[in-house]
Amino acid sequence: MIPVVIMCGGQGMRLHPLTETHPKPLFKVGGKAILEQIIEGFVAQGFRKFWLCVNYRAGLIEKHFGSGINGCKIKYVHEAEPLGTAGALRMLPKFDTPFIVSNGDVLTKITYGNLMETHARANTQITVCLALHQHQLPFGVARFEGDRFVGVDEKPIQSVLVSAGIYVLDPSTVALIPDGRFDMPDLIGKCDRLAYYPIEDSWFDVGNFVDLARANNEWNQ
Repeated sequence: MIPVVIMCGGQGMRLHPLTETHPKPLFKVGGKAILEQIIEGFVAQGFRKFWLCVNYRAGLIEKHFGSGINGCKIKYVHEAEPLGTAGALRMLPKFDTPFIVSNGDVLTKITYGNLMETHARANTQITVCLALHQHQLPFGVARFEGDRFVGVDEKPIQSVLVSAGIYVLDPSTVALIPDGRFDMPDLIGKCDRLAYYPIEDSWFDVGNFVDLARANNEWNQ
């Protein structure tokens, strides 16, 4: 039974003022709360043990999910103050297997068995899921050959791989987390054995109004 830890403690300031009354993981995409969509995606692939790291509007999240939904068991880790995207992990029980960490505002379709197999084969401390992100620059961009200006590319599209907010961690990594606020990039920086897993399906980081609208238009299509 691979544990799944979901980080749900953020205030979602980029979605203010909607987040004044509801935490971002409870915003609806496809007619259900984002966090409910995430948990159901794991449950459909056989995961049953969940820990939700909560802080902002934690009571609303606990009221929504209680001790579990759809046959899974949910426990809560309460952050007395915001601890970032990794700080609350040191408050978890000691796991004896690798475990999955997911942000509470990312939606994607992953075969988690393949992700765990990638992590095991790599014999790594952390496996980071990566997603393709494309962004069109709103300006013409100068093009050079050495120091010589040779032209302008009109509003080019840049493609980069970004952290998708989903990770597999070896239990030993938790000992690297200090007290206080600590973010996942800091934890990754402390590790010398890393692997990545490319997400080839759709991926939504529901962090602002544009992405929330996009997720509602495209999720489950």
